[in-house]
Amino acid sequence: MTHVLVLGASDIFVRRVLPALEKCDGCTSIDVASRTKNTKIFKKAKKVCQIFNDYNHALVSSKATWVYVSNRNIDHFLTALLAIEKGKNIIIDKPAALNFSEARILVRAASKRYLRIVEASVFTLHSQFNLLKGLFRKQKVSRIVSIFSFPLLNQKNFRNKHDRGGGSINDLGAYVFGLGRFVWGGEPTKIEVLADVSTDKVIQSFSVILEYEDNCRLIGHFGFDTCYMNKAIMFGDRTCVELERVFTTTNELENTITVRENGKTSEVKVGASDPFEIFFAAIFNDTLDFENEIKSFLNNANGIEMLKTKLE
Repeated sequence: MTHVLVLGASDIFVRRVLPALEKCDGCTSIDVASRTKNTKIFKKAKKVCQIFNDYNHALVSSKATWVYVSNRNIDHFLTALLAIEKGKNIIIDKPAALNFSEARILVRAASKRYLRIVEASVFTLHSQFNLLKGLFRKQKVSRIVSIFSFPLLNQKNFRNKHDRGGGSINDLGAYVFGLGRFVWGGEPTKIEVLADVSTDKVIQSFSVILEYEDNCRLIGHFGFDTCYMNKAIMFGDRTCVELERVFTTTNELENTITVRENGKTSEVKVGASDPFEIFFAAIFNDTLDFENEIKSFLNNANGIEMLKTKLE
């Protein structure tokens, strides 16, 4: 059974991570260290034991064996490195690292101490992805069109601050590469990207063409400057599948997959599923493929860096 310490308390932690940890049988207790959040939020949680306002104090005082890093993007690297130095296994909100160098340093530091390190990019664990595999079991997906775009964020949000690790590539890059990796089992061989950059250097949106082996391509648009859209369309030689809420779903949402095949359209219902709860259960039961997760962690960071380099 696992004791978890959370460093930072982002919106995603409060909305999705904390409820998932509360439901996960493998997690027995939670400590939280937050410099900004009102502690009343955590006192209502059944598994929260200790609340700190200082990360160093929390790392020394907490008996947790796992640390979940959930502060600003720009702070992930140093916070995770500090926790590794204290002998903790690490889970980091995406983006776990803003470039390949940071990711490699974290992976090597954890490896030297025989610690686990994982990026919390969990969307492909939703049960709808098992159904997608079944729908294409007899044919290859050769094209994907994907969109994850939503209205402008509050200007105070750190995602709108270049010096805090903001921008749409940092925030959404793991979705771009994670979807292609799930479908084709590898990384793109060629990348093209266009972006909209604000006057204060924040990449508000970007459009990509990713080319994979065997003439497969993903075309995508991601950002925070349009109305809300969150979907993927996958094309085989006979089948087209359209999936809403592909990158984020609430744990109560029952989704629908639209299938077009041989001139006919049908719908496949998907039951509610919580990918965060599935993710934590796999970690704490030691059934997660940690070696594969490290590869994904490094490849996401490398992909994010490549996209930003292309725009320089």
